Amino acid sequence: MKDKQKILFIFGPGRKTKLDENSFKAREFFYGFHYFTKSYKTEIIEVFKGSENKKGIRKLLHFFDRVIVKLTNFRSSTIELITINNIRRYKLFDSTIFTSDALFLSFLPIALIYKILRRKNKNYIITMGLFGKKSSNILESIFSSLYIRLILIGGDKFIFLGYGEYQFALSKFPKQLKKFEYLPFCVDIGFWSKTDNKEKEYEILFVGNDGKRDFELLKKIIQENSKLNFIVITNHDLKIDFENVEIVKGNWSEQLISDEKLREYYSKSRLTIIPLKNSYQPSGQSVGLQSLACKTPILISETDGFWDTKKFINDFDINFVSSEDSNVWSDRINHILSDKKNMEISNTQSKLFNKQYDIEIFNLGLEKIILSND
Repeated sequence: MKDKQKILFIFGPGRKTKLDENSFKAREFFYGFHYFTKSYKTEIIEVFKGSENKKGIRKLLHFFDRVIVKLTNFRSSTIELITINNIRRYKLFDSTIFTSDALFLSFLPIALIYKILRRKNKNYIITMGLFGKKSSNILESIFSSLYIRLILIGGDKFIFLGYGEYQFALSKFPKQLKKFEYLPFCVDIGFWSKTDNKEKEYEILFVGNDGKRDFELLKKIIQENSKLNFIVITNHDLKIDFENVEIVKGNWSEQLISDEKLREYYSKSRLTIIPLKNSYQPSGQSVGLQSLACKTPILISETDGFWDTKKFINDFDINFVSSEDSNVWSDRINHILSDKKNMEISNTQSKLFNKQYDIEIFNLGLEKIILSND
């Protein structure tokens, strides 16, 4: 029964503050928390970053993290998540949703101990690039292979937000099929679609901070298109001083820009560009979906990790670029801006998009996975 289910959410920084202060409008980065809270007993654990994490006996965790990072190509931040209090709370819940694979890796030692003890705690991991990581040398490849097998033991379900990585994992680990689920990321359509027909003040918008964004390519694109005005929302230090670009500090977890303000930028831009480095991580996913929900078209790198290439080409006429050449990007940008057809998202496309990528689709899909008996 629903009322007997106890679900623990593990979040990165910033969520508890946003919830306590009610300083958010869009719900997608809470990964179903609001939905589950209505019918289930839920709690939150959030990572803690601080210098005291590395003091006393916690130096052992810091040493463990350094060893894992050195020997493998995986992140580990156990010092930010493993505490006596968090272990006690974890023990009380039937299911735990780790809202990124990095968070699960930071709790992996405890998850493995509980598996050895045959405890009934179920671990569900939102997966974004975990299985597509590449090793830089043979030794790292060996240790990474061993570590990924421990990860597979500790996790009960790996929920892929990108279809490319999901297919890759299925082919690489065919014996683990029951542990793999594909669930497309969705956005809060009710919030992002509430836009007026605002005057387009900006021609090109860029939003993002993660390491898979190609910032060097972005700088070249800006430099080569001096007659176009750009708005760049990022916390990354671009080290540029061009007259045609306005840089706005933006970081979701640090609350540097509100959801309402970001929605306004989408609505006032003619085109959102998302230049990426190739990887299996579904980078740019939230930005692309938010932009489309605001009826602003996107131009995005075609990568192995794009979340659902076939559906987007067939249904939404997404503009892809398969080249890292800034000249190719510039040509595509100018072609789109000069072609009225490419600049319009039809009402039919918008309605179909809203139907397929509304946050409630994600919530119901996640609930179905958790309630399954596999």
